[in-house]
Amino acid sequence: MKHILIIASYGPSLINFRIDLIKNLLRRGHKISVACPKINFSIKLQKKLRDLRIRIIFFSLDNTGLNFFKDCKSILEIYKIIKCSKPDLIISYTAKPVIYSGIILKFFKNISYFPLITGLGYTFIYKKSLRHKILRYFIIKLYMISLKNSKKVIFQNKDDQNLFLKLKIIKKKKSSKIVNGSGVDLKKYPLSNLPKKPIFLMISRLLIDKGVREYFEAAKIVSKNFPNVKFLLAGYLDNNPSGISSKKLKLLIKESPVEYLGHIKSVQSILKFCKYYVLPSYREGTLR
Repeated sequence: MKHILIIASYGPSLINFRIDLIKNLLRRGHKISVACPKINFSIKLQKKLRDLRIRIIFFSLDNTGLNFFKDCKSILEIYKIIKCSKPDLIISYTAKPVIYSGIILKFFKNISYFPLITGLGYTFIYKKSLRHKILRYFIIKLYMISLKNSKKVIFQNKDDQNLFLKLKIIKKKKSSKIVNGSGVDLKKYPLSNLPKKPIFLMISRLLIDKGVREYFEAAKIVSKNFPNVKFLLAGYLDNNPSGISSKKLKLLIKESPVEYLGHIKSVQSILKFCKYYVLPSYREGTLR
């Protein structure tokens, strides 16, 4: 039996994307702990993990960019979590947990480390401005340092794996593995008949690099020739650097036929009403 610590940047993602992995590891007899920020992680969602006798440890994390003092605080808190919980193996995902965990593990040589690259964010998308070039260079160097301590780097697509090899963030292909997505529980998404009405649906965080603006533009073009087509958008505003502001969102809604549904709690409840699902993202961990 091993003690496995999973480090995440967003608590609800442990339920939405990792719960089946967690249950599988528990069935194999392993002890599981999770570490994540407390923000937006409701008591109800926490209970789903605690009912499985999983320990939840909180740390502070600023996901909106780089701030030396806040990032140092996060690193120190994660260091203390690792030191106190004494795991045999760590799985971390998303940029900051991956980088911070890898840096910290220079001080814990006996812990196996499996970082999961679920996608590359805005740093690897926007390359034109000097600011982004400097930030990208800095992030690449941090990845190089942190992933040296990994047993195996897990990617969700070949493009990200090839880019890391090209940039020499990882040296050999055999030091990494492709896993095609986080998996889908088909019991939660049973087979159903497609609706007859031509309804398009996009579900995502409201970020520029998710293709939200392109979706609004496409809706305007299509609606001119096919007025019976319906366009739906579900998702929430995000303070990510590429996030669309509330003011901009209102303007987009006003100038297009897209119906905005806001932040929905159940993806299943809305998916069955659409005939076409759209995600015009610039870059995703798992291709759709």
